[in-house]
Amino acid sequence: MKIKIQSKNQPLIAELSEVKNATGLVIFLSGLTGSRDLPLLKTASTYFCKNNLSTLRVNLCTMATLKDMTFKIYAERLRDVFVHFDKKYPKIILVGHSFGAIIAIIFLSVYPKYLKKTELIFWDPSLLPWEREWMEEDFSLNKKTGLYRDIHTKEIINKTFYEACIKTDSAVLSHSLPIKPFVVAAENSADKDAKKYSSKVVVLGSTDHCFSDKKAQKRLFEESIDFLRKKIKI
Repeated sequence: MKIKIQSKNQPLIAELSEVKNATGLVIFLSGLTGSRDLPLLKTASTYFCKNNLSTLRVNLCTMATLKDMTFKIYAERLRDVFVHFDKKYPKIILVGHSFGAIIAIIFLSVYPKYLKKTELIFWDPSLLPWEREWMEEDFSLNKKTGLYRDIHTKEIINKTFYEACIKTDSAVLSHSLPIKPFVVAAENSADKDAKKYSSKVVVLGSTDHCFSDKKAQKRLFEESIDFLRKKIKI
């Protein structure tokens, strides 16, 4: 069911699937614009619910609001999600796909009070920093607005976000956290970047960044659930 979560900047629209007596809540964090309707996450939600876990697919931002986002705002919005469910679920699992992994890392770095109740899973994670030379090639600056537009995806980001992507080392931040992520990557996609987060990365072949291949997708879910069984009672 769709729910609204109060947030300082704007209400967050999320899709909640609750399981009676669930042992934890899985929060899916997708890429840069946070689409909760990514087919991978919809399918994952069904699978996780069958394994006694409630799930939440949430849009922390959209393509339209990305231009206003900063890492600080991302972290604040995810904090508001945690506050909403804090008393109901003693254990929360952040599943970060693509840039969602970076959002999870930033959040726990800014709000370490939530470390004890959180588990981390990364699916084909993005890695920062992005090289300034690459950014200058792929983003065009509108000098009137001060905003940057990706020439390929048409995504628009502000200068604060632009500079943060160049200066933030997400692997270093991740390794500074006392909890370690379980990482699954797609071969020839983000597998090299993923290995910066963990020495034990499950690499799946014959699939893509969104794990569209059904066999790879099934294994992705199974591996993630197996990891959680070792951490919490499912």
